Order: sequence, then structure tokens, then C-alpha cells
Amino acid sequence: NTMSKAFGISVSESLKIMQDGLVSGANANGEFLDTIKEYPRYFKEAGLSAEEMVAISTQATKEGIFSDKGLDTIKEGNLRLREMTTATAAALDGIGISSKQVQKDLQDGSKTTFQVMQEVANKLKELPQSSSAVGSAIEGKVRGYCQGPRRRIECNQGIAGRNGFFV
Repeated sequence: NTMSKAFGISVSESLKIMQDGLVSGANANGEFLDTIKEYPRYFKEAGLSAEEMVAISTQATKEGIFSDKGLDTIKEGNLRLREMTTATAAALDGIGISSKQVQKDLQDGSKTTFQVMQEVANKLKELPQSSSAVGSAIEGKVRGYCQGPRRRIECNQGIAGRNGFFV
């Protein structure tokens, strides 16, 4: 019911999408139903569909992204981009993405927060892993997890996708 309400789809459509996710391995980590409870609203706000949410959840599980960190990255990115704190604006500007343009694009609807996250992921791929700009761009809830070079690489993969699943 949470998914159908958040995405404006019927309960039967929602159940079909969930079933497809289960068949394709979305519950391999045992957290799929919790994911369905927590994330639909944030994915809808980010400009994604129910099918895309389940596909990303499934891919994150298959890629071995720890727990719900891949999904949480989208949730947190959506919140941070919408809030556009001084730290978020500085992080975007620091990697060469104009925070003012992002705000304009989000306000006029020419981009979704997910499209901006894809832009950030692509920009992060261009920068060296040891770049301080990469560390600054990964902020908020994920930041504590992303300390140290090895974890920073894992976090970049969580944002950018090991095989491009967020991009």
C-alpha cells in the first residue's frame, strides 16, 4: 500500500512490481519489504518510478552494496539537493557543478534530483579517488561510513554504481 500511494499506482500494479522484484533477487539481503516501506516517497520525489526503485534495489543487492546504502544515497541526495544547505552548495560548486543552476533546474522542473545525482556521479568519476572534492561531495548520513580511501571508493561506487546502475 505504501508503494501504491507514493507512486499513484494501483495496489495490484504495486504487488506485480514487488513480485517482479522478488523474482529477480531484490530480497537477497532480506530487506526488500523494509525497503518498500521506507523509500517510495523519496524515489518519487527524486523523479523515479516504482519500477525504477525496485530495479535499483535489486541491482544494489546484486552488486553487494551493504544493506540499504545504495537506496539511502538516493534518499539523502534527494533531501540534500532539495534543502540546498551551504555545505551542499559548496560541495557541488567544489566539483564544478553550479549549485545556483541546480537550484534553478530543480525549481523550474527541467531536472529531477535524480538527474542531478547522475550528474554528480559522472563528475565524481572524472575526479581522482583521493580528491578532497570527492570527500566533500559525499556528505551527510553517508559521510561517516565513507572515511578512508577504501571506503571512499566503495561510497563512490554506491553513488555512481559499480556498473553504472545509478547512472
